[in-house]
Amino acid sequence: MTTQEFEQIKLTRASRVQQLRDQLDRLLDLKLQELVDDDVFKAKQAGMKTEINELEQQAFLASDRQQRIETDTRRALDIATYGLSVLLHGSTKKKRTIARTIGSSFIALDGRIEIKVSDWLIPFGRATSLVAGPGTLQQPSIVTQVRTRQRPHFGSRKRKAAVSAAVCSLWQSIVDDVRTALAANIDSIDLPEWDEFGDLRE
Repeated sequence: MTTQEFEQIKLTRASRVQQLRDQLDRLLDLKLQELVDDDVFKAKQAGMKTEINELEQQAFLASDRQQRIETDTRRALDIATYGLSVLLHGSTKKKRTIARTIGSSFIALDGRIEIKVSDWLIPFGRATSLVAGPGTLQQPSIVTQVRTRQRPHFGSRKRKAAVSAAVCSLWQSIVDDVRTALAANIDSIDLPEWDEFGDLRE
């Protein structure tokens, strides 16, 4: 679910709650005017109050879930930005943490460990590929460019602006895809926390 879809559901739920409260007010007015008997009043009032409570509980759970999705999206982007460096240079414990986080299965092959990455990492395929062409320097990954605020260092000003615009557009698409993938797997994903220096917290 995208942030926009979440906000739309949130607004729809809030609108329904307000509608029910307005109906409760009108029901009370009818009761005070003795235009509805006790049994009907109690039944309708109980039904509307129950629906309001259910909607408010749903809102609370959805907000908590959305907060977790946003936190895990940031942590997933941390993995894409700094994970390779930790795998190459980190301690054995940190390497295991990264492997456990990104892997869905592990196969020992000729003295090496082959890691099959989890499906939720697929959106990062576009994010981590390097851009290279004849006569050009390799550029950092999309994730690294955006999160470390790097800029293209080749070509004219117009060329740099065009590349930056393309990177930002792709970045937004990647973030949406990652958020959607995490939302679909939120109960089975456990992402580690990173510090401000791009290292895993112990």
